[in-house]
Amino acid sequence: MNWEPPKPLFDLERNRGDVVMRNIIRQILVPHHIGRPAFASSTEQLLVRGLRNVLQSVDVGDQIVDSKDPRRAMSFLEYFIPEILREVHSEWKHEGLDGVCPEIVTKTAKCEIEIIGSCIVLSDQTVVPSYNLIRVSATDDVIESMECKLGELIGDTMKRVPSGSKSGVRKPIASHLDLIKWAYHVGFGATKP
Repeated sequence: MNWEPPKPLFDLERNRGDVVMRNIIRQILVPHHIGRPAFASSTEQLLVRGLRNVLQSVDVGDQIVDSKDPRRAMSFLEYFIPEILREVHSEWKHEGLDGVCPEIVTKTAKCEIEIIGSCIVLSDQTVVPSYNLIRVSATDDVIESMECKLGELIGDTMKRVPSGSKSGVRKPIASHLDLIKWAYHVGFGATKP
């Protein structure tokens, strides 16, 4: 029997170069589930090792403070997010991130971490909100599941705030996480609804 990826729960339409998601099953946006390769990329392996390092030193429910290990893991995440976005969104073929800036990092389960914050888009050095829920294998260098949300849609355009901009006050991402209409929402493995 050949493995087939799950059918997407929404359609992707092109509109003036922007991706617009139209949910055809429910009123809420759900992640576009992607199939994973048989072997983890070197980026994924490094990310898993970094996250496992961070997770072993804190209890479930604890927030993770900024230090060398979390910063190293975030640098691997900055390369992994575009890698998974490229699997679904062609506009990420030549795009990348220039940083993951965590606001709140929490150990949510034994091998699971939630990262709320922002990312810097490489091509134009703008800041966009991000949310990542990642569960790593306890023994292998693979991510068992991931939910990744990136960028806030205003109308049909992703809002981009210039990095270092002092115009307008940016409120913390965590304070309005449930209100964000995400520009990108991908996941794999068994993610929480």
